[in-house]
Amino acid sequence: MTYTATAYVLGITCNGLSVVRSLGRHGIRVVAVESNRYKVGLKSRYCEVVIAPCNIIDDEEPWLDFLIKLAAREQIKPVLFPTEDAYVLFLAKHREVLSRHYEFNVAPDEIVDAAVSKLGTYQLAVQCDIPTPWTYVIKTMADYEKIATKITFPCALKPSYAHVWLKNYTHEKLLVIEQPRELEERLKELAQLGIEVVLQEIVPGGDNQVYVFAVYVSRERQVLGYAHLHKIRQQPVDFGVGAFAISANEPRLTETALKMIERSGYSGMASTEYKLDPRDGQFKLIDINPRTCMIGELAIASGVDLPYLYYCDVTGQKIEPVKQSRVGIKWLCFEWDFLSFLEYRRRGQLTLISWLSSLRGEKVYAYYAKDDPKPFWFACYRFALRVMKYPLKKLGLQK
Repeated sequence: MTYTATAYVLGITCNGLSVVRSLGRHGIRVVAVESNRYKVGLKSRYCEVVIAPCNIIDDEEPWLDFLIKLAAREQIKPVLFPTEDAYVLFLAKHREVLSRHYEFNVAPDEIVDAAVSKLGTYQLAVQCDIPTPWTYVIKTMADYEKIATKITFPCALKPSYAHVWLKNYTHEKLLVIEQPRELEERLKELAQLGIEVVLQEIVPGGDNQVYVFAVYVSRERQVLGYAHLHKIRQQPVDFGVGAFAISANEPRLTETALKMIERSGYSGMASTEYKLDPRDGQFKLIDINPRTCMIGELAIASGVDLPYLYYCDVTGQKIEPVKQSRVGIKWLCFEWDFLSFLEYRRRGQLTLISWLSSLRGEKVYAYYAKDDPKPFWFACYRFALRVMKYPLKKLGLQK
C-alpha cells in the first residue's frame, strides 16, 4: 500500500518516538515537531526534524501560524498526531482552523477538557457510572473544612491540569498528604504558584495494581483496536509513569473501559488508566489521557498498532478492527526501572535476583530498537553524563 500523506508528530518523548517508529516502519513519511532540539527521539532514522519556535506550554501564540506554514509545504493534506496533553488542548482549541490544513482526530471539546482536568475526569466518570476514587476541589482550608469528615488520610493532592503542574514539579505526578496540617502548608505553596489542585482518595495497592487501557476510536465512533497494558513498576515508585509493564488480558477491564468510551461519546486516541481496588475488586478510573501513552510501544508489540490505525482512519483508508493477539510481552525503560528497583530494594520489597529475573522474556523498549538504535545510544550517553555529574555535585565541584 502506498501512503502519500505526511504525518507530523507533535512531541518526541518515548511516547512520540513509538508513533514515529510505527508510521515510519509502514513507509509513511514522518516529521517530528519538537521545541527541544536535544530530545532523544529526534535521533530516529524514521523521522525528519522540524524545531518548533517555542515550548507550547510557555507560549502557544506562534504555533498556529507555524503549523499552517508547515502544512503549506505539502501537496497532500498532512496528518497531525499530538502526543502530549498541551498539543491535544491546542488542536481542540483551534480545531476549525487546523482542520482546513490537516487531518486529525481529537475527542470532542467537552471530552478533551474533562480528560486533561482531574476534576473533569472525576465528573465524567460519575456521569458514565464508572467506579472512581472520591475527588474534591480544594483551594483553601475553608474548602477542606466543608468536607473534612469525608476525607481519609493519606490522600493525594493532584493538579487540575498536569501539563501546567510539570513546569514546577518535574519529578512528581502528585503530592501525598498525610495529615491536615501538611495539607494547609501545601495549599499555601500551590496558591503562590497559581496551580489549581484537587484532593483525591488514594486507592490502596502497589504499582502492579495499575492497568492502562490503550484504545483508538474512529471518527465514526467505532473502536478499531485496544490493548491492556499492565504496569508492574513505576518511576517514581507508587505515583509515577510506567517503568516496566507487561501486555495482559483483563476482560473485566475491557467491560469497564469500553463502557466509559461508549457512554462519553469519545473519539480519537486514548490511554485510560485504572487501578484494581483490593477492597471491592473493581477497576477504578484514575486518569484519561486523550493521546497515546509512554508505554504505547507495548500495545504495538502485542498486535495493536494504534498510531497506524489512527493514520489510516483520518486519511480515509478502509481498515478492519484489530484485536490484541499477544500477552506476556514486556516493555522496559531501563533508566527508570533501575531507579525503581533501587527504591524497592531500599524498602525490602525486591532483590537484585528477583529484579533481573523479572526482565527475562520477550521485550520491547522505551528507546532501544534493533532497526533504529541511535535514540538508545544517545539516551545512554545522556544518562552517563548525569551519573558522572552526581559525584561532582556531592563534592561541590559542580553546581
